Amino acid sequence: MNENLRSSLIELFPEFQDILLLQNSVSNSYWEADLSTGKLLELTTLLFVCQSFKKFGATITIPAIYREKPELFYLRNEIPLHHSAQAGHSASLYSEIELTDKFLAAFTPKVIIQFGKSCLYVMREGNPIHELEKALKHDIQYKERPDIGIYSGKVSVSINGKVLTVTSINDGAEAHFLLEAKNSSIIPLVDYHEEGHHYTTTNAIIECSVNKSTRHADSQIKTYLDIFENESNTTVSSLFVNGGKDISKYSTININMSSLVDSFSSKDIDQKLLSFINSIVNPCS
Repeated sequence: MNENLRSSLIELFPEFQDILLLQNSVSNSYWEADLSTGKLLELTTLLFVCQSFKKFGATITIPAIYREKPELFYLRNEIPLHHSAQAGHSASLYSEIELTDKFLAAFTPKVIIQFGKSCLYVMREGNPIHELEKALKHDIQYKERPDIGIYSGKVSVSINGKVLTVTSINDGAEAHFLLEAKNSSIIPLVDYHEEGHHYTTTNAIIECSVNKSTRHADSQIKTYLDIFENESNTTVSSLFVNGGKDISKYSTININMSSLVDSFSSKDIDQKLLSFINSIVNPCS
């Protein structure tokens, strides 16, 4: 158990205390995992990205569902689908969590970022809104998912029985999705309609890895940038957070895995993170 890291993160990020203190099978899959898995690198990166946004005057809000059910914070933003031939598939993983909660967690951002009149939201391991948008256009088979994605707009999620209602608002347009929370090998979309011309705007993607090679990182980030290319003129910023020594042709920070908090707190890494956040907050500067 990485208790020293947990204690340090709680001290730095008290607003996430209930989430970080949680001990059950879901959270323990992070805290009991070897650092070489990269799970805690991704979580730590997310927290320090939030801190950097706050240095630009942003307000960070954790959605209420994670206050009520902190275990859901640890789940990916991935639509839980049933694949009979695949062990550990997303619909059956963590069987102690209700399927309806898995659907709620899939569509609920990890954090909301508000600065001025602008609103961003953060997803982990993909964005189901973007995935549905692509599926409806028969545009792409959605397999590649960035570890952390930052998107423009607002997302609201509610559930009545087993029917999930998701609304995405971006750039004055709205998309409304109705899904049934059920075990299915296909996305259980029941209904969809738009008000205006809705599209997802991706502001940034972050790839986190422990000692991934330059070649692999470059290829993966290029794939993400292609998949998440915006319909609007917004440029997608990218960052490679590597728990090793290799760097990418894209913006890279190298983290010492044996000292995560000290690495992220160093002046050099802090400045690189601030530069990355500045490319999102002030894209034309």
